[in-house]
Amino acid sequence: MYLIGETVMIVAQINNSSSSDMSPKFSFIQDVVYRANGNTKRKKHVIHKVTDSCIKAQTQKEVQCAITIPPGQMQTIQNCDIITVEYHFKVCHVLTVNPNAVVYLLLRY
Repeated sequence: MYLIGETVMIVAQINNSSSSDMSPKFSFIQDVVYRANGNTKRKKHVIHKVTDSCIKAQTQKEVQCAITIPPGQMQTIQNCDIITVEYHFKVCHVLTVNPNAVVYLLLRY
């Protein structure tokens, strides 16, 4: 569990076994779900995004990213059936061969 103002260190071991260079991207995302009268509305907001340096083809590298939880973020409302607030990290890469590969890390506080 992390609090507002704390820094989260994300560490990923990336093995780029492709024939193309790639750049890892880290995102901190807020998901809010509103429920009323049988209807559901979902809002997704990217709070912070960082792109790391290029990883050459056929190499392996450990990448790190420090993201500070910014002030003003809505906290999760416990035992509330109409509003759900969740935060998660998304780690993905930019690669021309497969731009859709994504790793999700769930963060709740």
